[in-house]
Amino acid sequence: MSTTVVLIAKQAFDDVDSAISGVVKDATLTKETTSYNETTGATTTTGIDYSCRVVFGNRSAIKDFFDSSEVGEGDRLVYIQALAVQAKKADKLVSGDLSLEITKTLNVAEADGFYIVVAK
Repeated sequence: MSTTVVLIAKQAFDDVDSAISGVVKDATLTKETTSYNETTGATTTTGIDYSCRVVFGNRSAIKDFFDSSEVGEGDRLVYIQALAVQAKKADKLVSGDLSLEITKTLNVAEADGFYIVVAK
């Protein structure tokens, strides 16, 4: 089932992209990891970037996927397609000059590759 969901999401993004210019945007999701050096006591944070495509949704649609009582000021609904890793809370999402932090995630049909997230 998950392969079908991933393929349907890809086709939907492709169709929207060919029909309406500028709606589907390229993006980068960054996962940060922190390591601790026991010898020096220093911590090092590194980021790994993953390419994906996004469509920004209507803020009012957040309540269709997430508890509306938790919707904060500045929250944005984002559909993410073609992501090679699972989107998680605190991951950074950059598209053009917009930089956001993910606060909530939904792995659509456990498909691994198509996510709906809230970010701010």
